[in-house]
Amino acid sequence: MLYRIVGAIALVAMLVPNHVDATPQQDRQGFAAHYRVGLMERVARKRGMPIVRCMIASSYYALDTWLWVTSEVTGETEHCRITDVTAPQHVATVRRRNIVIEFGASNIFDMCGFREVNAGPPSSCPVWVRDKQ
Repeated sequence: MLYRIVGAIALVAMLVPNHVDATPQQDRQGFAAHYRVGLMERVARKRGMPIVRCMIASSYYALDTWLWVTSEVTGETEHCRITDVTAPQHVATVRRRNIVIEFGASNIFDMCGFREVNAGPPSSCPVWVRDKQ
């Protein structure tokens, strides 16, 4: 169910202007959810953004912002681009659950230690997000 909601959020967010309110320099610690397979790539194509190695969504940062994301599970760090933002009507829920980013499905293996998509809830993928390495 959560992953259907995440997919719906992504599709709605494509139609919504960039609406974030956090200071870009603010580091955040929380959890990473993830999109279903292929959805983040579809969002990138729809927005006219190139496909990059690490694409994320956020309710805190602006589109096309590059952030460093470090997994507390695997210790891996990736330089990731904000490819999508959370729809305004879902921001409060996402933030209340302490979800700071959502990965594209291709990143969850290295960053969350998952062996398959949907292998765990966002709380099983704690991350640090910052704008400087």
